[in-house]
Amino acid sequence: MTDMAPPAAHSRRRWPWIAGVAIIGAALAAWWYFGTSRNQEAKGASRPSSTLVVTTRAESRDVPVKIRANGTVTALQSVEFRPQITSTVAQVHIREGQNVRAGELLVSLDARAEEANVRKAAAQIEKDRADLATAKRNLDRQ
Repeated sequence: MTDMAPPAAHSRRRWPWIAGVAIIGAALAAWWYFGTSRNQEAKGASRPSSTLVVTTRAESRDVPVKIRANGTVTALQSVEFRPQITSTVAQVHIREGQNVRAGELLVSLDARAEEANVRKAAAQIEKDRADLATAKRNLDRQ
């Protein structure tokens, strides 16, 4: 015996397949229609339109060159400025970027500390002279 499905059940099984094929067909038709209309629009847009052009005779003249830029300027020659002694600066006799010559006074230092050291050294010399005189007298006594 063969098992045959009733015709109503058979048509119910075909319905999803028919609907699926119809949806895919509609999607392909829409893709083809909208795709070809876009291609025609793109072809129409790529056509060059006529442009009005004005010409003039070329002439030779100077063109000013102006450059505005941020950056750092580095000197070709530079000198390291270092003191030989440590002291407080009393007065600066030059401006930044000013050209100077050899031997020119650049800064004045506060001399009070050095003057005190000179007085201290002079007092030490006097003390040493007095000690020397005492030592000579003691040597002469012997």
